[in-house]
Amino acid sequence: MEILAADHHDREVFLTNSFGDRYLFSVNHNTLNQLGAAHVHQERFTDHLEKKNTLFIVLGTDSGTLLPFLVANPAAQGSSFLLLEPSGVFENVQRQYAALDLPGNILYGPAEDFEQLAEKAGIDKYFYAGEVLVVKSLAAEYGFLGEYHDLSFDIQNRCQQRNWRVTLKIKTQPFTHAQLDNVADNVVASTFLAGAFQGRTALLLAGGPSLDAVLPWAKAHRDDLVILAVSRICRRLLEVDLAPDFIFSIDPHRVSYEVSVEMLHFWRDAVLIHSHHASPLLLGQWRGRSIYLGDRFPWKSAMNKPSLPMAGPTVANTALSVAVAMGFSRILLAGMDLCRSREGYTHAAGSNERLAGPQLAAACTQVETYGGWMAETSSDFLSAIAILAVQAGQARQHDVALFNLAESAARVEGIAHISVDAIDILKTPGSANEVVGGIFPDLSRDDRIADLHQVLDELVQAKGQLLHIKKLTREALQCNKGLFGRDGRRADFKHKLRMDKIERKLNGKHADMSTFVKRYAAHQLLKMTILGKDESEWTDSEIEQSAETYYSNYHKNASALLKRIDALKEGIQFRLREEEPGLALLPTLIPQWIKDEQPGRVFVWMDRQQLSEDEVASNLDAFASIRERYQRQFHLGANSLHLKRSRLFASLRGLVGKLLLYAKRQDLIYLKQLASSLEEHPDPEAVKYFLLCSGLVAELENDPDQALEFYQRLFDHQDDVFLEHALQRIASLSVARRDDDNSLLALELLAGLSPAYLVQYGDLLRLLGRSQDALNTYLTYLEKAPGDAAMMMKTGNYFREMNIPEGALEMYRHVLQLDPENQTARQLLRSLEEAILH
Repeated sequence: MEILAADHHDREVFLTNSFGDRYLFSVNHNTLNQLGAAHVHQERFTDHLEKKNTLFIVLGTDSGTLLPFLVANPAAQGSSFLLLEPSGVFENVQRQYAALDLPGNILYGPAEDFEQLAEKAGIDKYFYAGEVLVVKSLAAEYGFLGEYHDLSFDIQNRCQQRNWRVTLKIKTQPFTHAQLDNVADNVVASTFLAGAFQGRTALLLAGGPSLDAVLPWAKAHRDDLVILAVSRICRRLLEVDLAPDFIFSIDPHRVSYEVSVEMLHFWRDAVLIHSHHASPLLLGQWRGRSIYLGDRFPWKSAMNKPSLPMAGPTVANTALSVAVAMGFSRILLAGMDLCRSREGYTHAAGSNERLAGPQLAAACTQVETYGGWMAETSSDFLSAIAILAVQAGQARQHDVALFNLAESAARVEGIAHISVDAIDILKTPGSANEVVGGIFPDLSRDDRIADLHQVLDELVQAKGQLLHIKKLTREALQCNKGLFGRDGRRADFKHKLRMDKIERKLNGKHADMSTFVKRYAAHQLLKMTILGKDESEWTDSEIEQSAETYYSNYHKNASALLKRIDALKEGIQFRLREEEPGLALLPTLIPQWIKDEQPGRVFVWMDRQQLSEDEVASNLDAFASIRERYQRQFHLGANSLHLKRSRLFASLRGLVGKLLLYAKRQDLIYLKQLASSLEEHPDPEAVKYFLLCSGLVAELENDPDQALEFYQRLFDHQDDVFLEHALQRIASLSVARRDDDNSLLALELLAGLSPAYLVQYGDLLRLLGRSQDALNTYLTYLEKAPGDAAMMMKTGNYFREMNIPEGALEMYRHVLQLDPENQTARQLLRSLEEAILH
């Protein structure tokens, strides 16, 4: 008798809690029983219900209780809900809520119908508007039912892939802002590096957990390698005193600054290769040589120079593409794992992800490693594996050999594994620094000043075009009012002719800048226009509103860009002031550097002024303050937003369901890895997971005594979730060992935790000959699950066995009330009635 009441089955019966909620125990266990479903959903979904024009993809419905809640609490204007369940759960919930009339903006179905349901919901339109959110129900968050782990991984992976495809070309605003902010620092274009390292070996260092194993070898062979590093690992490189030759950075967001700020320490040794939209907080404080990738301006300009490729989506992808273009004959990859380590880590030592702890509970799939074992990976890593395989094919076309140094890395087609012991490094004359020094443009103060004036001229030209566009779009807005007779005017079709002429100007003389203006906030325009009904159904009022929306957004974008251009011109003027010689201006420069969050700019200024820290410090009291601000950047610690986010990803919630899933699959290797990780986990709560995991391992190793010891230790933690699973396993082991006393005790305690276990408790009482106790237990269960016709039949038959015909009659009659077509119940009822009459 295996005690698995938590397992889902196709005809699982709904239980009822004290709040009247009908729930499936396999799905929710007791998570709805303390506060009730309505309170839980109100707490979790109130903010979502107020959010307009958003598609919420909800993983699970918490036994269907979320469906009537959403019907009773309508979503905000333009928002929709797409709710998905594992197929078996869907069928059960569908039977329970078949009569519920769902509005058109609430779609519900099994996970395998995701693509059809997503199309019906208009998912791409929501992606264009930047408003798709994947939300987990409690059932998916806790993952008691193993199918939710697969559902979560699959749907999030599909959404991520679709989002990349749909929004790659329109969600550009943060990148555009950074590109413009960097325009004074994007001076040296990258093409001069093409082919500069023919015949050399590059070591590309990324942030995966295998990085640590390679670092000692890299240090030992430092002089024979050209080391390329992604910026986020510079904290670790500082710790081991290994300076790279090139550092790569591409991300404009603040998180990139937080995880990469330590790169500023390597300005003497490394060349920074960065995208045109890298974080200004990093680029503005960089003291060394820098080379940019991409266009200098986000519009067509003579100042946009050819560039080496900037492949995405990650900085490691970009670094690899650039390395191939630089001419290396062999590129060794380290820290390019794209999967979790056996301990559950996603990143190397020194990273925020490592500090936060292993990601053990997150939904995942498994990939094969070069070492032959299976390792967990996330949806974004899975995508990166596919992209890396494409890059490997491109590298082969350039006769570049790629090797991954880690056995623990995910196997990628086209990239072979090689151990560091098997590497034969060809020694080549000249260091990377000498190679770059021989070809890097040497910019004097006059060169920098001339370049800044050229940038100013470009901005003046751009401003002129933006002013014309703003004027034309303002006129178009007035014409739209005249066309439909607004502001007391009579409707006149001549305004339509003028609007057509304006559109021709925008798409002709100002075509390049107009395209940029529309693209600048395309997702905002799409959000305002595409979430409505089909154009063929529009009324005149809606047509008018559409044109109003189009031109007002056009006008708004031009106005916003004009403000940004003006601010940028002031910034360039400030940079020109930085070039003025002497200490006199420094007190007026420092406040702006502080405002820009670039205190390290003072050191860039000192280098260009050829002044030492001592000279500046002795002449300016304010220098100590800005130097202290600069140093403070390297000690964000627990205040780092990225670290806080990493700790959320490292949460153990949901791991119980995952442990049970892998135990069901009898994956002993993986469970042992988890047990080892949990034993060393920094979270005090991890001990409970460790005990449960270790017990499951002991069971799979056929050591029931050891398993029982682990499970019994869980009693000390007073946690109902873990107590339930400990009792469940103890009951199963005790039944298998024919330990009747402990079997009964465990099942009695389980029945106290949830009525889902009452049937099994009754069955065991019956097997032990305690007939009346068994019957009372069955009746107690039916009070909690009055819709369980199968159990009523079973109880009726038991009444007959015990020669209690009145009880049997009542049970069969209840069955027929629930299922009038049940011929077995009808026949038994008839025969029993006849027997009583005779």
